Amino acid sequence: MKEIAFTYSIEDEIILNNIQFQLQEGTCILINSLENSAFTVLGAVLGRILPAMELPDIESLRQLYRDYTGKLDFTQDNYPNSVSYVSSDPDRHLMFSEVGEELSAQLGNHPSQAQINTILATFSLSESYLSRKIETLSGGEKMKLTLSLAFALNKDIIVLHGVVPWLDQQGRNSLINQIKYAKEQGKIIFILEQEFHCLQDVIDVVYILHEKTIEQVDKTCFFSEPFNQEIHQQIAKLNRLIKEKRKDDLLLNIKKLSFAYAENTIYQDTSLKLYKNSIYCLNGENGTGKTTLANILFKMVQVEKNKIEFLDKDLTAYSRRELNNRIAYISQFPENQLIWNNIGECRERVMAGNSKFAKSLFSRYFQQADAYPLIYLGFAEMKTLLTIMSLTSETVFLLLDEPTWSLDIESLSTWLDLITEIYEQMNITIFIISHAHGIMPLLDLEQLIISDYQIKKHA
Repeated sequence: MKEIAFTYSIEDEIILNNIQFQLQEGTCILINSLENSAFTVLGAVLGRILPAMELPDIESLRQLYRDYTGKLDFTQDNYPNSVSYVSSDPDRHLMFSEVGEELSAQLGNHPSQAQINTILATFSLSESYLSRKIETLSGGEKMKLTLSLAFALNKDIIVLHGVVPWLDQQGRNSLINQIKYAKEQGKIIFILEQEFHCLQDVIDVVYILHEKTIEQVDKTCFFSEPFNQEIHQQIAKLNRLIKEKRKDDLLLNIKKLSFAYAENTIYQDTSLKLYKNSIYCLNGENGTGKTTLANILFKMVQVEKNKIEFLDKDLTAYSRRELNNRIAYISQFPENQLIWNNIGECRERVMAGNSKFAKSLFSRYFQQADAYPLIYLGFAEMKTLLTIMSLTSETVFLLLDEPTWSLDIESLSTWLDLITEIYEQMNITIFIISHAHGIMPLLDLEQLIISDYQIKKHA
């Protein structure tokens, strides 16, 4: 048994105060917290990523780099240097253009073809992936590749922060198997996660980060109830609304659509009808084309004429502006869609728009000063901001890509309130792309699944 204790501070401000862990070989440790900068910093410190650099001289960049340039003080330093770290963004860990190149470079020592195939197989990736361009992989496939490398590098410590939401059921099963094997080899695994219930059987110890300090809690009590009473009440309210709404009119009609990326077939003669005032949840394994559907609807990729009708009009006849006014798309990473600098610019855009409802939402959810930078917003706040900014008076289709991804319990409650109010006040269809874990099975949604290149209704 080893003990570690450390404090992390930035410019004399303590971010993590006297963080203590007991490290025993073959142990899996879960850390849960509100999703905030301290949680991110803790994962990076355990991953031996922080502290990383000195602050730059350029004032506008100092705040961006601030969290990465702190002072780490160990009062008990028995923490190994041999650490493998995986963040919630797999793109940060993949540096080459092809999968085969990535594996060879990161593994080193000229691994044999058999070794490479074995490593891929740990997360059910076949030999055919070796020639794939990494840019053609889905986010879940990228995470599987990153995880296969993390476990193959034979480090003493493995730190995983926010990896579970990326994974389909097969990927989650593979992760559980790899954690079990790593524990048998005497490794220590840290998991910093909001979606942790699928890992209950392999977790040995649970800690909760309270702002700057950490506390060990009883594992049985922690796993006994995933959602509090408020969440259950919000779910019940949304379910009542779903039952009450009239859903007779056709919104979207997909007719024998086929689509492929290069040689990778995504859809083959698939048909689907979506109706107004409904809420759908599209599930499917990693790489089956869930996000591709959003790209098709926004004409980011081209499809044949007369294959998709939206509001009784061929999709190809719409301009991008017309689609933007009618379809609101919130991606998995909202920071990639937010092109404004501060709250004032966002407020000006919403107030200049034509949706009184969006103006009301913005005024209630965002009361910061105009100069408040968007980079100061948390992940969930960015999702809320983008959702509100995407609404117009013409919006009839709200498309949400992994909307509950990495949300803590408070942020999940806020999201439920927002989505429920939007659904109640607008004549809108909500289409959720998700792996259907967490709260999704508790909602009375129309369940869809992608299987065998078809989008099908799922019982």
